[in-house]
Amino acid sequence: MWLFGAPVMAAEAPRLSVQRLDDGAAEVQVCFARDRSERRYELLVTHRDLNGNRSQSRQRGTVAADGEGCPVQTRIGLKLGATLDVRLRWWQGAEEQPAIEQRLEGQQST
Repeated sequence: MWLFGAPVMAAEAPRLSVQRLDDGAAEVQVCFARDRSERRYELLVTHRDLNGNRSQSRQRGTVAADGEGCPVQTRIGLKLGATLDVRLRWWQGAEEQPAIEQRLEGQQST
């Protein structure tokens, strides 16, 4: 793709990390590498417990051109047997990029 006589380079996908912590909680982190264009993101986190209860949280933000870093870093309580589904939608300029999804299963009782 060309814009004003220069090629538009594809953005490096952000890094979505969903990890179980030693205390049984989960950590969700979204990190962006430096890029020449503004990037927007929307993070949807869905928590389901063993009883079928479901809760969702949504976070939106913008990473400025030439900005980098981790705009999202959060801890979430994760009970035994619960499931955490995380979906990251993101845009480079006005173009939506492929979504990134991860799932974390809560530990089962032994």
